[in-house]
Amino acid sequence: MKIALIVLLTAGAFAQSRTVAITVDDLPYAGDLALASPAAVNAKLLAAFKRHNVPVTGFVIQKRVEDIGSAKGTAILKEWIRQGLDLGNHTYSHPNINLLSVEQIEEEILRGEAAFAPLMKEAGKKPLLFRFPYNPTGNTKAKHDAIATFLSRRGYKLATCTIDTSDYLFNNAYLLMLAKGDDASAEKLRRGYLAYSATEIDYYAGLNRKVLGYEPPEVKLLHDDLLNADVIEQILAIGGP
Repeated sequence: MKIALIVLLTAGAFAQSRTVAITVDDLPYAGDLALASPAAVNAKLLAAFKRHNVPVTGFVIQKRVEDIGSAKGTAILKEWIRQGLDLGNHTYSHPNINLLSVEQIEEEILRGEAAFAPLMKEAGKKPLLFRFPYNPTGNTKAKHDAIATFLSRRGYKLATCTIDTSDYLFNNAYLLMLAKGDDASAEKLRRGYLAYSATEIDYYAGLNRKVLGYEPPEVKLLHDDLLNADVIEQILAIGGP
């Protein structure tokens, strides 16, 4: 699986070069449409990725394309493609697949291709990566094996993540603070979120050293939301000089 990598220098007792892939879930926008502009959020994210030459893969939920409005949602995806970034499949509606039958999961995968797959093909790229919502891959061996076979036949490779900071919980609180005009609390939350993100990166690196004896490349999951857009420069520079 080819996911472009960036290097973060992390602080702490084990400071060293560390390779971390950046991926973004829930395109074209994850959050309350009344509290932020999806186009503005993506413009901030994309500008930072371009400025720092960071290749990123974004994972699309087709229903969110439709919720925003097919034209507006697709325009956001086109901008990701235009900037040379890749898009992947995150299902149609982001369900818990453990609650679905194999046939229903296959339908979620197929319907999830509606907007992003044609855009990838227009750019001369093959839709390659699939990420399971919430990360379960099937609650029975039969279901797991059936979906793995289905994904393989459609040419997908599984996109994993090794660093998940539950940023959506921070974003939910952040949007409420901004809606109330509580800028002081919003600033405090931004600082706390960045500190927590740095801690999580170091934690998983330490866990890998303990279990594996070395640090493999990591895959960090972000969500396409206002909080990440507002602090993306700092996220990309965590622990740097």
